[in-house]
Amino acid sequence: MKATKLSLFVTVCIALFTTSVSAQTGTYELQDNTVEDDSGFFIALGVSRIQVQASSEFNNAKLDFDDSDNAYNVRAGYMFTNWFGLEAAYYDFGNFADSLEDAVADLGVPNADVDLDLKGYGLSLIGNIPLPYVDLYVKGGAVKLDGKATASAFGLSISDERDSTEPFAAIGAELDFGMVNLFAEYSRILDNDDVEVDFATAGVKLEF
Repeated sequence: MKATKLSLFVTVCIALFTTSVSAQTGTYELQDNTVEDDSGFFIALGVSRIQVQASSEFNNAKLDFDDSDNAYNVRAGYMFTNWFGLEAAYYDFGNFADSLEDAVADLGVPNADVDLDLKGYGLSLIGNIPLPYVDLYVKGGAVKLDGKATASAFGLSISDERDSTEPFAAIGAELDFGMVNLFAEYSRILDNDDVEVDFATAGVKLEF
């Protein structure tokens, strides 16, 4: 599963690089964002490297979880001005694996493997600083996390599903080629008692 996602991650990165080269040598040219009007709707696709840490109770057992994976996200939003906008996003944070201590102690099994499937739905405000050829931006909002953990040992498995809404923040930069933009971003779902999620993202944004 992780090998497949890594191959997808590399393929998308190559596609992003090819798009960048085409934008610089073809129809698209870098725009002066201080004079261009970038207000309006946009959609974006990003690929991310995710780091997840979790520490919580799982079926009366202690879950101490730390793993990383490659994943993707899809975004759509509206820029009211060059300086301010709103974005909604779907995040597939990937699948993670670790060990769960005393997960099924009642069955006499001291350790078990655990898989965590994590997704999220976000809404955030965008604060943007337009500069010649590049935008610098910050985001702040919330992400609803949906997680399903499955612990297995000796052919037996138990599952636990949880959801929570957590604060979210990001900082990034965007190269403006007109309709097609390229962006890089670092994001964090702010620390809480259960889950910490950090991710770095590269992607393509289309403005309309």
